[in-house]
Amino acid sequence: MLLRVLHSAAWLLLLVLPLSAWGAEERVPSATVRLHGKAVAELRATLFDYTPTERAARTVALLTDVLKKPGSVSEGVTSRVVEDGVLISINRQDVLLMVPADADRLLGQTLEQAAAAAMVALAAIIAEEQVPQSAERQFAAGIQVLLATLMYCGTVVVLILVRGWITRWIVRLAHACAGAVRHRELASFLQDQLVRSLRWTMLVLAWALGLLGGYVWLSVCLQAFTATRDLGEQLGSRLLDVTLDLIVALGQAIPQLAIIAFIMVLTGVMVHVIKLFFDRIERRSVNLGWLNRHTAAPTRRITTVILWLVALAIAYPYVPGSSTDSFRGISLLIGVMASLGGASLVGQAASGFILTYLGTIRTGDYVLIGPTEGVVTHIGVFTTRVDTIFKEAVSIPNVYILTNTITNLSRFPGHDGFILQAVTTIGYQVPWRQMHAALIAAAAQTPGLKRTPEPYVQQRSLSDFYVEYHLCCHLENPLERIPVLSQLYCAIQDVCNEQGIQILSPHYMQDPAQPAIVPREKWLTVR
Repeated sequence: MLLRVLHSAAWLLLLVLPLSAWGAEERVPSATVRLHGKAVAELRATLFDYTPTERAARTVALLTDVLKKPGSVSEGVTSRVVEDGVLISINRQDVLLMVPADADRLLGQTLEQAAAAAMVALAAIIAEEQVPQSAERQFAAGIQVLLATLMYCGTVVVLILVRGWITRWIVRLAHACAGAVRHRELASFLQDQLVRSLRWTMLVLAWALGLLGGYVWLSVCLQAFTATRDLGEQLGSRLLDVTLDLIVALGQAIPQLAIIAFIMVLTGVMVHVIKLFFDRIERRSVNLGWLNRHTAAPTRRITTVILWLVALAIAYPYVPGSSTDSFRGISLLIGVMASLGGASLVGQAASGFILTYLGTIRTGDYVLIGPTEGVVTHIGVFTTRVDTIFKEAVSIPNVYILTNTITNLSRFPGHDGFILQAVTTIGYQVPWRQMHAALIAAAAQTPGLKRTPEPYVQQRSLSDFYVEYHLCCHLENPLERIPVLSQLYCAIQDVCNEQGIQILSPHYMQDPAQPAIVPREKWLTVR
């Protein structure tokens, strides 16, 4: 059994080696002899160290020289058999040598058939060139150009009318789609964007079709006259070649484009599902400890970016032309530019993530960051927005926040509001119980302060000349901190005047002869 297997393998090896050697043999591409844009013969063999392409170029040069001579085609196209093959002549001037290898073996063509086909093609070209340009022929060419021009103008008019009709239909469709959206601003935005994008698409498509029609019109007009026929045929053949190449390229790219579309659609679905999950976390429907309503939005953005980057990395090999050197060079250039210019951006983004996940400040906190005091309204990737009490929106770089002291005035147990402190220094001659009652009474008269929890007073120090009192109240709206504090100080002055309490801080040597108070009847006196 083993011997039989070895015997079969040996025979298989003997059969495969010649086939592989034959397949590995270098094949020279064939070349077509074209005269005035028309094919004369297909050359497939290398002859006297001349490749088919070189043979075709030499043949075209010989044919051109022969046809330029006056009376060169009086005897027509002839052929004779030589030792190497068949030699084709025009007026006894040799122009083309065809050998057996030039015949199409796949179609079973013989050398004689290939030579006969070349002679027929040459005779037709020569006959067409030798027809005198009579008045009738010139008139027919003019009629052909006129008809081509009228057809092209009609095509342009039809394009303009169709574009206008489609544009009006697009506007009606956009209005209908916008009417289905309840949010007015969103509906207006979608309507404007849809109409603008579709209008530009129709404009570009109309111009492309118009230019393509102009190219065809020029080719037809040039082919109508003998002097410009070659140029017209070259334009037509180039358009046909480009169209075929484009169709082939699109056909080859369709599977790759389908894979890219599948990857993008799948990624979009995953991003949508992740958005729904994080939206529930922001609505406090789900709580995962560190992943709460404050960290849900940045985590969603990070996850979305990572998913799209992974999708791009997976889809990159399927992009048509991604394996070319030019595409790789552009990708490398973009990568270098991003790495050189993105260092500071990465630092800013890292600072934003640190602020978000550490929870040092959060949206809604009343903070002091350097000279800026206000409410945090937005913590972004690169900057943090603080709205001040003076109706100013201040954007602070996240790197600056991390390198400076942050005073968060809204972080304390109970979350009963924002603490507002009024500092007053009073001499030792005033009993502290009376001063506590006066300060609490002043807080009760100040609008904007919460009644619960109740205000309280703390004595922070017993200095050499005075006692330092801190009145602590709870503020409802942090943006009213400065106006409410101003009203609170006014109320403290009024209560102290009513109670006969002298505010003589910070220093004094002795009590004045008359009490330093303002009677109530003089509060509104203007001097």
